[in-house]
Amino acid sequence: MAILKATILTRVNKICKRSETDIDDILLESLEEISLRKGVLTSLATGVCVADTAYVSAPSDLAGKQIHSFYINTDKPKRQITYSQILNNNIPGYCLYNDKIYLRPTPDGTETYTVDYSAVATDVDSITFPDEFLSLIVRLTAAKLYEKYERYDEVENQIILAEKQYNLLSGYAPVDPVCIYNGQEL
Repeated sequence: MAILKATILTRVNKICKRSETDIDDILLESLEEISLRKGVLTSLATGVCVADTAYVSAPSDLAGKQIHSFYINTDKPKRQITYSQILNNNIPGYCLYNDKIYLRPTPDGTETYTVDYSAVATDVDSITFPDEFLSLIVRLTAAKLYEKYERYDEVENQIILAEKQYNLLSGYAPVDPVCIYNGQEL
């Protein structure tokens, strides 16, 4: 099953007690916001570092996206640093600048690299999220619709529900309190 825009529209209208016919703008905002979270929609690219070359070409679809991790030879991920640190220091790491990923130290041999980066949802008519994201998308879109009509209490409630759904999807389970005394968690 695929997540359909019509399904989201129906569920958002039901939650918000509205009869909207076009929520494309706020749905796209929701999809973009969710997709920028680490690990939600990701792409992997691999390539080869050339000896004595201080950079590799960034993947062609990386523009406007965020790098989550960069590995050389599947070692520990490299630390992200700034371009000025690349130019002025010998701090080990990488940075994205002008469609290139600059590396410190410069590789002294041929090495393979892997870059893990966000894939941003850009089309409300072709939603690329797995089916289990439907509730999260609906809740966040409902929050944005409430915000459009300045119903801020409802915005907050939908955001809370969206965060709970995100936490479930990401495997986060809140820990029960150790003790409750006079209604306070200790």
